[in-house]
Amino acid sequence: MDVLVIALLGNQEGVLLRISDVIEANMKMQNESFTMKESYTYVKLGATLEVKPILMTLPFMAEETESNLPGSNWYTIKYDGMQGYN
Repeated sequence: MDVLVIALLGNQEGVLLRISDVIEANMKMQNESFTMKESYTYVKLGATLEVKPILMTLPFMAEETESNLPGSNWYTIKYDGMQGYN
């Protein structure tokens, strides 16, 4: 799960480009002349993830663990972002 979070948050441009390909393909079903080059695209994403930590439980991470794992065995990651292009 840790790797999935890093992959999604680390490659935002690739994710946005793939989303734009899907949007363009869907829009072309209704209007064959539609192109993303003439459109504006924005994606707003808000997420709260709870993941079981792997490295966070190691002794050298004790300070970070205490502040982010209050009384549970799960690490909470909050993400809010908005990106767009035309």
